[in-house]
Amino acid sequence: MRRGDTRRGTGFRPGGFKIAQRSEQPRATDIPTTSQPNVKDGSSVRILGRASETEAEVKPGTIITSSHVKKTEERPPSTSGPQTSLSASIRFLEDNMHLNDALQELLSDSNTSYHVIGAIGPQGAGKSTFLSMLSGNDPMDLYRQYVFRPCSREAVESCRYQTLKIYIYINKTRTILLDCQGMSSASILDDLIRANRRQQIGSFKADEQFDTECLRLLLFMFEICHTLVLNVDWFIDMSVIRELMSAQLISSALTRNDRKVNLVVVHQRAKSMDFHPVTVKRRAQCLKGMFEHSKFNICGGLSMGGIGFKKYGNIEPDVNYILLSEIKPRIRGETVPQNIGQELQPMEYIEYGTVMNVLRTQILRLPKPLFASSNSLLTEREWFQMASLFWAKLENDAMIRSSKKLWNVYSDKDEIRVAKRT
Repeated sequence: MRRGDTRRGTGFRPGGFKIAQRSEQPRATDIPTTSQPNVKDGSSVRILGRASETEAEVKPGTIITSSHVKKTEERPPSTSGPQTSLSASIRFLEDNMHLNDALQELLSDSNTSYHVIGAIGPQGAGKSTFLSMLSGNDPMDLYRQYVFRPCSREAVESCRYQTLKIYIYINKTRTILLDCQGMSSASILDDLIRANRRQQIGSFKADEQFDTECLRLLLFMFEICHTLVLNVDWFIDMSVIRELMSAQLISSALTRNDRKVNLVVVHQRAKSMDFHPVTVKRRAQCLKGMFEHSKFNICGGLSMGGIGFKKYGNIEPDVNYILLSEIKPRIRGETVPQNIGQELQPMEYIEYGTVMNVLRTQILRLPKPLFASSNSLLTEREWFQMASLFWAKLENDAMIRSSKKLWNVYSDKDEIRVAKRT
C-alpha cells in the first residue's frame, strides 16, 4: 500500500502510521449487572460491571438472547412512595446548575418524618467519608464500596478535589444526606481559572465567580438542611467561621426569618491529645462562644458525654462537638474494644467505629426546625420543590452581591468580637 492512502478500512492514515483497530467483541466486564458500584456521576451514565451469579452461564461466542436474561415481573408504579432505592450517591446539583429532577422518583409525597443532614467543610476534611459511615458503611469496607466516593490518597497528596457541587444519598431510614464541595477549594478555583482562560475571560472574573458560587452553595445548604455537620481535620479555621457567619447573615437578609439550623462540629483524624478532657472542655467553650448569637444551634446535646462516654459527662454536655479518630481498617471479624463508660488512660483515644455506631442514631434525635418557606411539615417531594424554588432565587447574582456588601460593612466588627471570645 502506498504511503498516504486514506481509504477506509485500510488501517493507515496520512504519514504511514498504522492505526490500531478496536475489537468489537464485548468483554466480560461489559456485561451490565444489577449491583451498581459506588461512583459519583450523573444518574444517566450506564453502570458496567461483572455478570451476576444469578444469570445463566454464557459460553464464549454465544449470541445472548432473551432466554439468558432473568425476567422480572412488571409492577405498576406507586404514586405515594419512592420508586427505587439508591445504591450510591448521585448528583443533586447538575453541571447546568439545575437540580436533578429525576430525584422526585425517589421521594415520597406522604412521608414527613425524614431528616436532612448536610456535610460542609474544607477540602479533604473527610466529608464524604463521614457521610458514608453515617449511612451505614463500615471502616473495613473498601473505598469503592462507600456510598460517597472518598478522596484517594493520590488526590489528597496532589490537593485535588473529589466532590463537585452537591451529591445526595437517601438511605432506608429516609435520611437524606447531602455532600457539598469543599469550602474555598483552591483546586476547584484553579480549574475555573483554566476554563476561563480557554474562553479568554480574565482571572479576576474567575475569583468573583468562585466566591459567589461558594456563598450560594452555603446559603442553599443552610436553608434546605435540618442539620449541618462542619467537618474539620484540625480544631478550627477562622476563615471557615467567617464564611459561615457570612452565610447566616446574608440568609437573614434574603429570607427575613429567624430559623435556626443545627450545627455539629466533627473533628476528624483526632489525635490522642485531642481526646484529653481539658482540651475538649476548652474547645467546646470556644465553639459555644463563637455561635452563641448566630442562627446556628450549637447547643443540641450532641457531645461526647451526651452520647454516652462517661469520661466527658460533665464537660459542656450541650455543645455539639464530636471527636473521631483516624480510621484504621482491620481484619473482618476482629473485635473492637468498647470504650463507652470506661476511663480513658493518658494518651488514649476512642476507636472510630465505636463513636460512629452511637452517632448514627443520636444525630437523628436533634430537633428538626421547620423550613423558612412553610409553617408546617413538608413531605419529601414538597421539600424538593421548596429547594428548587430557593435555588432559582439564589441564581440572582445581583441579590447576592448586594447582600455581600452588607456583610462587608459588619465583617470587621464581627471579627473583633469573635477574636475576643476565642
